[in-house]
Amino acid sequence: GTYSVTATTAGCTGPAGTIAVTINQTPVAPVAGSNSTVCSGNTLSLTASSTGTTYSWTGPNSFTSATQNPTITAVTTAATGTYSVTATTAGCTGPAGTTAVTINPTPVAPTASASPNPVCTGQTLNLSATSTGTTYNWTGPGGFTSPSQNPTIVGVTTATGGTYSVTATTGGCTSSAGTVSVTVNQTSSAPTASASPNPICTGFTLSLSATSTGTTYSWSGPGGFTSASQNPTLFVGSTAAGGTYSVTATTAGCTSSVGTVSVTVNQTPVAPVAGSNSTVCSGNTLSLTASSTGTTYSWSGPNSFTSATQNPTITAVTTAATGTYSVTATTAGCTGPAGTTAVTINPTPVAPVAGSNSTVCSGNTLSLTASSTGTTYSWTGPNSFTSATQNPTITAVT
Repeated sequence: GTYSVTATTAGCTGPAGTIAVTINQTPVAPVAGSNSTVCSGNTLSLTASSTGTTYSWTGPNSFTSATQNPTITAVTTAATGTYSVTATTAGCTGPAGTTAVTINPTPVAPTASASPNPVCTGQTLNLSATSTGTTYNWTGPGGFTSPSQNPTIVGVTTATGGTYSVTATTGGCTSSAGTVSVTVNQTSSAPTASASPNPICTGFTLSLSATSTGTTYSWSGPGGFTSASQNPTLFVGSTAAGGTYSVTATTAGCTSSVGTVSVTVNQTPVAPVAGSNSTVCSGNTLSLTASSTGTTYSWSGPNSFTSATQNPTITAVTTAATGTYSVTATTAGCTGPAGTTAVTINPTPVAPVAGSNSTVCSGNTLSLTASSTGTTYSWTGPNSFTSATQNPTITAVT
């Protein structure tokens, strides 16, 4: 309003002097606020209620601002503390309003890892995050989530492959994500194992076979047998090669379960010792013999001879039976090498035509004759007569 003043001296009062006075309202203290608690790296927003025309903020870490509602981007923990704000109108500055701000540290992104990686289907995948927070949150393919720092996934499938992300949280502050890319390779199915021939005889070659389910193969079997071939072969030298053969298939480091085949090895008989009653005269019986080395026998020989008997005979043999006879022994389907024997059949001479100079008078000579059918001769007759001459004589016959 207007103020007037007069001066008086010796009872005399002079005219009034006046002055107009303006009283400005001092602003009340603004109500200070913020979005505290804030995580480091985020934006701190400060607010002041509207009580003046200009504002003045001060705070930790030498913070000042003339904005009514200032912000601090990428805030650090150094921004924790009390912030003060005053409002000024027409040169009148009111009391300060304050707000306490807490800035919690945001954890660093955890380092994510996976083991084994690549991983095979059916195996267990182990995920791991370095310790940077107090709680963790994993996400991944197929809707995978886990609050564990180091979760596991049992029996992975190819759908498990992809990128896994993990965040760490402390004091309500969540880190940026750490990631790991996981490759899941398909585990080969167990190959179907087979063997041929099976059963097999000693002395022959066994062929093993595995159906094609992988890119590399691994066989193992009796007697320390191993092979990296899909379809290996082995010489069967003894019955010790009998037993179970196993094979696995591997693709991209993933090994299948085992395929197996059981192999039976039968002992091949040794060659029988073949013999006979040679030399034999035609018309008589040829007897063949084989030592006992098998359960069945097979003979072959001259003149289309065959027999399944161990010790066969040929009755009324002819010279056509002369030659080499072979015999094999067989046990459990295994036929051994042949034993042989050479047989000679000599022709039996025909009966000689016997003659004489009969009738002869006693005292004279009896002359006997035999047609030439052999190389030696044997005569017998009355009165104990014998002779080895083809044409003998008896002198002074009686």
